Amino acid sequence: MPSVGLRRIEPKAFETKWLNWIGPWQWDMFLAKMEEDREISDALIVGMRLSFEPIKNFEVGISRTLQLCGDGRPCNFSSWTRALISIGDLDNPTTDEGRLNEPGNQLANLELSYTLPIGKNTYVKMYADGTTEDLIFLIPYKYTKLLGLSFYGPYGEDGSQWRLTTEYTDTVSTLVWLLGTKELNLIYEHHIYKTGYRYKGRSLGNSLDNDSKLLSVVAQFQNSNGWEYTAKYHRANINIDGSGKNSISVPNKKLNIFEASVQGDMGVGNLKFDLRYSTDGIPALGNDGSFTSVGVTWNIRY
Repeated sequence: MPSVGLRRIEPKAFETKWLNWIGPWQWDMFLAKMEEDREISDALIVGMRLSFEPIKNFEVGISRTLQLCGDGRPCNFSSWTRALISIGDLDNPTTDEGRLNEPGNQLANLELSYTLPIGKNTYVKMYADGTTEDLIFLIPYKYTKLLGLSFYGPYGEDGSQWRLTTEYTDTVSTLVWLLGTKELNLIYEHHIYKTGYRYKGRSLGNSLDNDSKLLSVVAQFQNSNGWEYTAKYHRANINIDGSGKNSISVPNKKLNIFEASVQGDMGVGNLKFDLRYSTDGIPALGNDGSFTSVGVTWNIRY
């Protein structure tokens, strides 16, 4: 999307004692224009993210996205103010008139990660985040979620590195993060911006779109010469209720994907071999049924 933005480049801590406790911090924001061929043409997307490290190796990220304006929608000072404040009926009106003049389609996100050493030269990073659709009495609810665990460290004394990561994502909304009532066709949808959080047919954020679950295990090894060896396993359950506007697959699809790749510098460029096997395919992506693919990529320096 065509966009402009601002970023704090160097994440230094505040000097004042009132704010120094949040530690090193970084702030980003952007404004982007969406495409014309959608339910509300030329809608805008605004994103804001604040991250900080109040305790060494413990990072917190807070972000918001706003989808607003566009063809036929109010885009005045009042709309922007109501969207930014986003409390109670300002964001989720209960009356028909309020719904008609609702300022936009908003999401909020909280990210947490903590890294600690375990044993000699081995580290583990634990991370989680939740994206929320609504507020109730200023408390976020209706969450999608992500959980991850990554072990890594050096191998030997020649500069080789290894990493093992497992990650689980779920875009089915639940009332309180991992618990509570489930609500389908929610996070990527909206009653006014009916194309939702998608751009040119692809979802923003999660690659599997609405109401999908993905478990991934990734093993990586990089030797001292820069050659990288990777093995991946993905178990995907796409659009579990088989309805809505999922951009990957409207029918429910369950598949296992195995991947392996090798890449490194050949002196005159970077060479990569990759192999993939999937137990099923996605018609929208040009394949159906189980398949195997092999690829070779050579990026030449000049």
